[in-house]
Amino acid sequence: MIAYLLVNFGGPRHMHEIASFLTELLTDHDVIHPSLPSWLHRRLFRNIAQKRAKKIEPDYLAIGGHSPIYFDTEELAHLLASKVHLPVYTFHRYL
Repeated sequence: MIAYLLVNFGGPRHMHEIASFLTELLTDHDVIHPSLPSWLHRRLFRNIAQKRAKKIEPDYLAIGGHSPIYFDTEELAHLLASKVHLPVYTFHRYL
């Protein structure tokens, strides 16, 4: 079977997902490679994510209360599928 796959980091689809999105992103060793022990990395970057989430909430409110990347990718997949007449799947690593 032939299909297309659109992949991205994803983004919060709702305001209540901002902190969890940032936590998943920043505690992923594939994204940030600190020379810290794993437990310290998770603790440090979980705290950073929580503080950052509160700081950027107004920015998300200004653009509709969510990250447009999730919805844009889903729309792009739908449009691409209608043009190529093949399945198009999406994968958002962090939600």
